[in-house]
Amino acid sequence: MQRIIAIAFGAAFGGIGLSLLGFMWLSDHNEFGTPPLFFRVFASFMAIPFVAIGGATFYSGLTGNLISHPRNLANDLLQQLADSNIGNAPKKPAETKDNLDCPHCGSPTGDAADISPSGDVKCGHCRNWYSVRSQ
Repeated sequence: MQRIIAIAFGAAFGGIGLSLLGFMWLSDHNEFGTPPLFFRVFASFMAIPFVAIGGATFYSGLTGNLISHPRNLANDLLQQLADSNIGNAPKKPAETKDNLDCPHCGSPTGDAADISPSGDVKCGHCRNWYSVRSQ
């Protein structure tokens, strides 16, 4: 049902845009006369989004790749990003006597580390904050 509605809306929006473009640029000798160039260009800019959105909706209805809610698109993108980083998971930090290495990338803390009053340390390599109290 969603595909049929997408095809219908796509055809309607695309048809409106194409009709406006056709009327503006192909009407030479009709009862209305030829529209001035300014109105042709202005109407063309108004028709282009109708043609683009109508064409995309019509195509998505035909192929079944329906446009979903932006929240779903964001969730899908985050899931793809998480799936692509599975092989790049942070490695376990190297064991040292104090275990102050960064839990994100494993680099040593070093002498010039940024330390907050609450005990958080900013890694000089990956720029992530981590707490040395929890280690």
